[in-house]
Amino acid sequence: MNIIRDIELLEILPHPIGFVPTMGALHEGHLELVKRARADIRLTGTVIVSIFVNPRQFSDKNDFNTYPSTLDDDLALLENAGVDAVFLPSVDVMYPLDLELPKFELGSVAEILEGEDRPGHFYGVAEAVYRLFDLVNPDIAYFGEKDYQQLVIVKELAHEYFEDLQITPVKTVRSNSGLALSSRNVRLSASGLTLAQEVYRIMRETKKSIESGIDVEAALKAAQLGFDSRGISVEYVKAMNASLTGDFISGIGRLLVAVVIDGVRLIDNIELSKS
Repeated sequence: MNIIRDIELLEILPHPIGFVPTMGALHEGHLELVKRARADIRLTGTVIVSIFVNPRQFSDKNDFNTYPSTLDDDLALLENAGVDAVFLPSVDVMYPLDLELPKFELGSVAEILEGEDRPGHFYGVAEAVYRLFDLVNPDIAYFGEKDYQQLVIVKELAHEYFEDLQITPVKTVRSNSGLALSSRNVRLSASGLTLAQEVYRIMRETKKSIESGIDVEAALKAAQLGFDSRGISVEYVKAMNASLTGDFISGIGRLLVAVVIDGVRLIDNIELSKS
C-alpha cells in the first residue's frame, strides 16, 4: 500500500480509480465503502482512500481540535482491506495560497437540517470534496448514506463540475442493535450507548407509521414524544423527499434525525417509501 503526500504521484495512478474520501478515525462503515470499491475496481486499477480532517467544515474550532486522530490504526485497517494507496494531504496541499475555487451554489439543501445548525458547513465540505476530486481524478467515488444530506450535495457538485465521475452511495452500516456506526459513538458512556440504540428503534416505528398511511405530521410528533420520553434531546426529526427539497408526501423519501446523547451529537436516516 502506497502512502501519498506528493500530488504529482496521484497523476500516475492506474485507472480506473475508486476513491473513498475520509477524515480518518475509521470504523466498519468506512471499510464497507472500501469493500465496495475493491469489488468494483479491477486489480489493474486503483482503490485509494484519502484521510484529511478538513478545517473549513468545522464551525466549532474545539470540535476540529478534538477530532480523533488514529492514523496508525487507520493505515493498518486500510492495508488489511486491500487498499492500493492512501492520500494524506496537508492543509497547504489542499488549500495553497494561490488556489481559486468555484463559488459553489449549493442552494437551500445546504441551509437546512445540518446546515441550519452548522452554518457554512456544507460549503466547507464542497471545497474539500471539489479539491480532492480535482487532485485524485477518480472514476468512481464512494459515500455512505449515513451522511445523506452530504451525499445529496456531493452528487450535485459532481454533476456540475465532474460529469464523468460516478458517485456510488453505500448503505449505512449498523451495529447489531441498529445503531449507525460513527466515530462519535466512542464518546458515549455505557448508558448513553444503550440509550442511543433507541434512536433506530423509534425511527423504524416512525417509518412503519408513515408507510402504513398515518399522517406524516402525526407520525413525526409521535417520534418526538418517543425521544422526549426517553430523555433524548432532539435537534430535528424530519420526513423529506429524496432530494431534500421539500416535505415527504409519497414516492421515495427520507426520514432524518439528529439527537444529542451524553453531549454527543448523532445523526441518522432511513428511506421512506409510500405509494
